[in-house]
Amino acid sequence: MTKRRSLFFAALLLALGVMVNVASAEHSWGNPPYHWARTTSQFTLKLGNNLSTADWEGHLRQTSIDWNNATSPVQTAVVAGQANKRCSMVSGTTQVCNG
Repeated sequence: MTKRRSLFFAALLLALGVMVNVASAEHSWGNPPYHWARTTSQFTLKLGNNLSTADWEGHLRQTSIDWNNATSPVQTAVVAGQANKRCSMVSGTTQVCNG
């Protein structure tokens, strides 16, 4: 029984060690670092509204308002959604869906 318990704890420690290693990721995207190409200091990200309720639409509008400030390089604009039922990608936008 002691040997079985020792093996269990060894396996548990190994699993925890693997999880800790996975959690410490390196987020460098090359040299020079990755960036969105732009010609001005700010640009607008279009948020496609594919939401089904006024409550969710209100959250999206408020999020866009909160994001848009003078110091942020990314401005947002809520536009009509163009995604299908599976919330597919649409070039030049970020589609926002809830179901």
